Amino acid sequence: MQLTSSPRRALGLLALSAVGMSTTVLSLGGVAQAAAVETTDPFAVTYDHDGATDTWTVPAGYCSVDWLLEGAEGGAGDQGGPGASGGTLKLTTYFDDIAVPTTFTLAPGAVGGDATTGVAGAGGVSPLDPDVNGGAGAVGSDTIAAGGGGGAATVVTGSDNSELIASGGRGGSGVGELGGIGGNGEVNYYWAMTSDPGVDGVGDGGAGSISATANLCAPATPSAWLVGDDGKLSVHLSEGVGGEAPTTGYQYTRDDGDNWLALPTTTVDGRLVGTISGLTNGTSYTVQVRAIAGNGAHSEATAPQTAMAYKPIGAPTDVVATAGPSSIVITWDAPTTAGSFELAGYVVGGDASSADGTDGASGIACETAADVRRCVLVAEPGWTHTFGVTPVDSAGNPGVHSASVTVTDVPRSVVSPTLPEADGALTSSATDGKVVAGSEITVSGAGFLPGSTVALVVYSTPVELGDVVVLADGTFSATVTLPADLTDGVHHVVASGVDADGNVRNLVVEVTVSGGTAVLANTGFSALPVLGAGGLALLAGGGLLVAARRRTAA
Repeated sequence: MQLTSSPRRALGLLALSAVGMSTTVLSLGGVAQAAAVETTDPFAVTYDHDGATDTWTVPAGYCSVDWLLEGAEGGAGDQGGPGASGGTLKLTTYFDDIAVPTTFTLAPGAVGGDATTGVAGAGGVSPLDPDVNGGAGAVGSDTIAAGGGGGAATVVTGSDNSELIASGGRGGSGVGELGGIGGNGEVNYYWAMTSDPGVDGVGDGGAGSISATANLCAPATPSAWLVGDDGKLSVHLSEGVGGEAPTTGYQYTRDDGDNWLALPTTTVDGRLVGTISGLTNGTSYTVQVRAIAGNGAHSEATAPQTAMAYKPIGAPTDVVATAGPSSIVITWDAPTTAGSFELAGYVVGGDASSADGTDGASGIACETAADVRRCVLVAEPGWTHTFGVTPVDSAGNPGVHSASVTVTDVPRSVVSPTLPEADGALTSSATDGKVVAGSEITVSGAGFLPGSTVALVVYSTPVELGDVVVLADGTFSATVTLPADLTDGVHHVVASGVDADGNVRNLVVEVTVSGGTAVLANTGFSALPVLGAGGLALLAGGGLLVAARRRTAA
């Protein structure tokens, strides 16, 4: 019979297979037997069975039952030919309503009777349902040869309308005569509202038997992030998704699950954090975590994580962020508190968001050596930029994060009202420095902060020609159009931006203009073509030109 898999199976019931405090075990047989059950579950029960029915009630709070049913063996034929073993049915069933108890009726089948000369064996009897009794053996026409009786099927029925049947085995043959058919026509059968597909097999022989394990509803496996600290490890926790029982606590193990200890937790800045204390600084520990439900069930363990207990270096002090043209310079003083290991360097972490708050980026802005406490960053004008500095020790451990600084007043490249002093030469495509007013000119420069923006301006009275973004090697090249109303005579084209140290940098080239007018128009910024093939777009989300790093700021 094709059954629909339980929806809750897809939500994480893999955690329900553990025995111990999450299980109840039954061992039942068609003949008197007792099985010791070792479990901490108060609902663990040991049954004695002698072929009569019995009941087993699974209380509320359990989510599934693992079943193993074996039908009864058939009786022997009159010539001693053994009967066949009964069928085996192995599967897991799930409760649709875990808030109510479910009672199961358990009925192991009886073995078919052995035949004697001229007398067929009787079919085995089910203590619950005569429809699954074994068939009687047959007697030959010579009234001498006879077959054994078929074994009865083993049956389980539940108050949730579930029914499981493991068929009985066929009886042994007499001379030319078949033994009786096994109970339920030697066909295994199961019906449950939700279940995993059953596995059919052949039993061990003998009377029918039933084994069952009830699994407590378990919480989902949590997410855990391990962080080293002074004599302890901090475990940042997030509750998993898909568990059948709510999480009420956590446990951890440091010995691959041999011992589980309670993990004390507290809420820090809105996040749940566990603490594993009493550890030795400079020692690494491998930890797994699992969630615990109020019923005592637990989730599967998280994947092992390893972290070192250590005293972190103290926070850098006097962090200052200074805005410049499309850039920010971050400076700081060294920490005053030592850690378990010596200082190896610093990581500056930051994030940026646009004015409407819909765009942004975060990550490592730069990394420096221990003796370098200055960082120059590209910044998008008009955005909000927030930064902090984290020391890193020689073992790669992060120290205490500094206080954050926020910058909101980053200007675009500053245009001087008068011709600025040159810091170097700007290269132009003008032949012998001569150009015609209204024509295009290509200019190139180097030595600027990669990713920053350079303003292109023509003087005497400044007229902005547009902006260009600096390439990763600090160079740029752009084609601009000179105003058509420039006066004839000598002018200067200036590229104004910042260098890699955050200092203002101006490159200047002199050009002689012809074909213009007698008056230099003060037109301000002209919306003219700017970027050539060498233009480099700023990184999306805040203009931080940063490479991917292996570490993130704490």
